[in-house]
Amino acid sequence: MRRGTTPTLTCKIEGADLTDCHSYVTIRQGGYELDIENPEVVSTETGCTVTITLTQEQTLKMKAGIVEVQFRWITTDGTALATDIQTVEVHKILKQ
Repeated sequence: MRRGTTPTLTCKIEGADLTDCHSYVTIRQGGYELDIENPEVVSTETGCTVTITLTQEQTLKMKAGIVEVQFRWITTDGTALATDIQTVEVHKILKQ
């Protein structure tokens, strides 16, 4: 993704339908942390797809380099689960 843009990030979760769960996406880079509560979750044949779109303001707070991304959710019975931490490269822009 590039700083100053409005990228859409998608995560495919296999083997679980999380449409009724309380969910979060956390993006972290150094001291900057962004928590997005209840991202868009769409059921698929094999699980679900989680989608978030970031704002220009959010991506301008990131520096060129690597950010960590993790999806977490709580099921209707109270079980808390999380994906492995993924990394996404943030590219610089010439002008803000």
